[in-house]
Amino acid sequence: MQPSRCPCLFASLALLAFSLLAPRTRAETLTITSSPAGATVEIDGVVVGTTPYRVKYPGGYFHKTHTVFGERLEHSMTVRIYKDGYTSQEIALTEGPFEWVALNGRNHGRYWLLKANQIHTTLEQVSTAFNGSVHTSLTAANDGELRPEIPTEQLVEVATPAVVKLRDADGWGTGFLLTDTGVIATNHHVAEGNVSLDVIFSDGTKLLGKVVYTDTRIWH
Repeated sequence: MQPSRCPCLFASLALLAFSLLAPRTRAETLTITSSPAGATVEIDGVVVGTTPYRVKYPGGYFHKTHTVFGERLEHSMTVRIYKDGYTSQEIALTEGPFEWVALNGRNHGRYWLLKANQIHTTLEQVSTAFNGSVHTSLTAANDGELRPEIPTEQLVEVATPAVVKLRDADGWGTGFLLTDTGVIATNHHVAEGNVSLDVIFSDGTKLLGKVVYTDTRIWH
């Protein structure tokens, strides 16, 4: 006698019915705009378009998923918006991570949620944001006498405005301003493989810097 297939058929029908009844999250649109428009939009290090930029994501990226059938965002997301002649802006698109634990206590892992479906930023003109200056002074000592050593506190105060933080998608390094026009020197490994880098000044101002020259030689 062959075993009955009714239980298996019933289970299959029950699963199908549950799938049909499970709430489905519709796609929602993320809109990124800027003033001025036409700025480059870079999400997680990948250029995806220019402002105004619109992209559809599953509803589960915006709202907590309640069933195993919903799609979840399993990583954080960051957008960088920049335009020639203007400061760059980097914005965290997501919040989290959160832990999704089912009613039966099973942990389904971590997820992130998009903070909003509309992002707008105002880019500041470089001429307005970068109006500082770098001053250097080399004065020969009279009669061959050495000038007194500068106190550490004073040295830090003088040098800090010229030190900048340089950041790419993989990490960050430091550099220093050589001229008032924004020429920066840094170690080769900081700029290697990059076309551009975020430049963050001591006052928090952030600009987009272009890599114009690198040299692998090392002087001892």
